Amino acid sequence: TQYIGLIRYADPDEKVISFDKAARFKACDDAMAAVRRAREVLATEAEKVAFQKEVSSIGVNLASFFALIPKEDFKKAQDLSQKLQALDTDKDFRLSDEEAKTVRSSGQPLPQEDSDVVDALRKVGFGDLLIP
Repeated sequence: TQYIGLIRYADPDEKVISFDKAARFKACDDAMAAVRRAREVLATEAEKVAFQKEVSSIGVNLASFFALIPKEDFKKAQDLSQKLQALDTDKDFRLSDEEAKTVRSSGQPLPQEDSDVVDALRKVGFGDLLIP
């Protein structure tokens, strides 16, 4: 939701902006609801078909959300992923606080914008994982 809130629109038409944001929130909410349903299916050890249906729903809804993200933002995410992987000295695909803050002789510290992204990911539980 923070990503959606930070989007700046060239078209000042509030109706267009409202529809766009609603579509983004719906795709994200639908994906999260499908994740919840998949967890419930797993918790009850229900049939494999029911679980596969929910996993498919997650994919469809995430695809809808990602389709609305500009290519430039994917490029920024890929660049950040490469920076984080370079900091992962023990190659465990997790970035410790020490690794994130340590500047190697051949490297640069993370820019503040990148550090802010890592902090936000950690707050929602994704901070330890690096994108392969």
